[in-house]
Amino acid sequence: MLKSKKIGFFKMGSFSHTNEKVKNILIENFPEYDIEVIDIWEDLISIKNPLLWFACFKDYFISDLIKRRTFVDSVYRTEFFFRLVREKAQQLIQQKGYEFTFQTQSFFDVSFPGIANFLYTDHTHLANLYYPAFSPKKLYPQKWINLEKSVYNNAAINFTMSNHVSKSMYEHYNCPKEKICNVYVGSNAGSAKTKLNHERYSKQNILFLGVAWERKGGPQLVEAFKKVRETLPNATLTIVGCSPEIDVKNCTIVGRIPLDQVNQYYQQASVFCLPTRLEPFGIVFIEAFNNKLPIIASNIGAIPDFVHSGENGYTVDPDDITALAECLTILLSNPKMCEEFGSAGYQLIKNRYTWEATGKRLRKEITQHLTNMKGN
Repeated sequence: MLKSKKIGFFKMGSFSHTNEKVKNILIENFPEYDIEVIDIWEDLISIKNPLLWFACFKDYFISDLIKRRTFVDSVYRTEFFFRLVREKAQQLIQQKGYEFTFQTQSFFDVSFPGIANFLYTDHTHLANLYYPAFSPKKLYPQKWINLEKSVYNNAAINFTMSNHVSKSMYEHYNCPKEKICNVYVGSNAGSAKTKLNHERYSKQNILFLGVAWERKGGPQLVEAFKKVRETLPNATLTIVGCSPEIDVKNCTIVGRIPLDQVNQYYQQASVFCLPTRLEPFGIVFIEAFNNKLPIIASNIGAIPDFVHSGENGYTVDPDDITALAECLTILLSNPKMCEEFGSAGYQLIKNRYTWEATGKRLRKEITQHLTNMKGN
């Protein structure tokens, strides 16, 4: 039986499996509403629209496209795309009569007067400036940044996954602090469904899990691993998610695998290491803690929110291969410390980084805002 009230959930693609989780928590936490999912590419516009291609070439000359990102990434950072989505979304919202709208990421704006729009994101474009490895030359034009700023200022509440994104909205976009709320995020792979083998901490197996080998600090990890093996010759490195062309002893390259197969590699590891150079959030870290692994990572982005050096892992400066090797050696040499750090990380995310907890935070903030709107 259809409910009388509806929520319009606007998204683009899977958002690294996050959009499916968001849909589920909206359904669970707003049972009095029907949740209607609208995918920008599938339901509003087509990537094959020649006008989108023309707009992309107009806004970004070929040299700009090459030095920035992929063509598709640039397409949805054009003023034409932004305006087209707003036009199509407004028609749909007026037709459907949503109680409020909810969107993930900030590549578009579906906010309209009289209907509250809530946004949930893992990043802002200018948050890239916090990363030492990011070149300001790769920033998109100011006119796109101005559009992005309007998204945050038009939203009723901007929900973020981490403190550094909240900070960026305030510092880089002048978004009022009262419109920013960090509700964190949950794990997409989930925690281990079988009893974990404590002997894995003694196996000296390092796990790297990521698709973007260069950006995630893969080459730096390989160099650090070589140093580790000078002290611990039996140490091993398992690489999941990508297939770099490297020739290193004791290294296993798994490549890409389905999401439901990821946990088995967490369960075989002693330490999770991802010395990323640029990272919006990194849900893999939450997944690693869910599997009670100690973590070694870079001290950038959201990572300091949950990796606390000396408590549940270690953070190092990006590209600091020596420090990376030292931290790996310390943990791989001490199975008991690995287990203690892994347990501490698990307790942290169990209390903070779950979709259930995020859903409850969203429910509380959204309900309060809607109540205040009606009161005014």
